[in-house]
Amino acid sequence: MDIFTGVRRVLEVAAAGARARGADCEKLPGRAGGPFVEGLDRHRVQGKARQEGLARKAQGQRRGWPKRGEARAKPPTRIERQAAGMGLDEMLRDLPKPCDVGTKKNSKGYKESWTGYKLHLDVADGGIPVSAILTSASTHDSLAAIPLSALSAGRVVNLYDVMDSAYDVPQIREATSCCASSPSPADLGD
Repeated sequence: MDIFTGVRRVLEVAAAGARARGADCEKLPGRAGGPFVEGLDRHRVQGKARQEGLARKAQGQRRGWPKRGEARAKPPTRIERQAAGMGLDEMLRDLPKPCDVGTKKNSKGYKESWTGYKLHLDVADGGIPVSAILTSASTHDSLAAIPLSALSAGRVVNLYDVMDSAYDVPQIREATSCCASSPSPADLGD
């Protein structure tokens, strides 16, 4: 039996079922499968879109560009959520971890890409690692700054933080300045 015979039999069975329900089956065998499959896909897509629309409506959001004079609230960024008082475990869970591609421009303006992970290290003055976090390759360095400083603050007493310009964000400055402690006379050995 070839494929056309099998399809023809399926369409004949569909037509017989439709005739039993009283449908007009003049043109049914030629196009019975198409509308049925399209109808299933349309209902599936409409159902998903409807669920997303209802969820958006429940949150008070609407699609498209904002109307003139309408101000939409932007969701907080990851750094803002970290600075707002997330716990260390929450911050570490929130960082992206799967293997992916990271890209940035080098000093000559060319894009450099790498695949894999990125190891963020917090080191002491002599280059001794104090704490480390492993994230996706595309994670920006500044996203790991607050969790790293919180990890290090629990392990050592640090007097200052040295970071490059990638970490020049007000939330990071506030979070790391509160973690840096001034030395007590007992710490200095006096």
